[in-house]
Amino acid sequence: MLGRIGATVATLSAVMTLGGAPASAAGPQAKPRVLVLATGGAIAQTTGKDSVLSGSALVAAVPGLDAAADVSAEQIAQVSSPDITAEV
Repeated sequence: MLGRIGATVATLSAVMTLGGAPASAAGPQAKPRVLVLATGGAIAQTTGKDSVLSGSALVAAVPGLDAAADVSAEQIAQVSSPDITAEV
């Protein structure tokens, strides 16, 4: 599972790097706002009692993320990758 969370951290880091807000002469740089759209799949799968992590749980698993960006998560589906369609 740690490998999957590591992949999520790398993905979120890339999104935050690309989505940073520009510096302003009026004040300090604002933290970027990031919306994570969770669809389930391999990254969300775990073993044990709770076999699937929500998007919010994945975001919460990234140490220090809240200091770098204002991150929210929305669970838009709970399907495996092969089951993703245009409707999901």
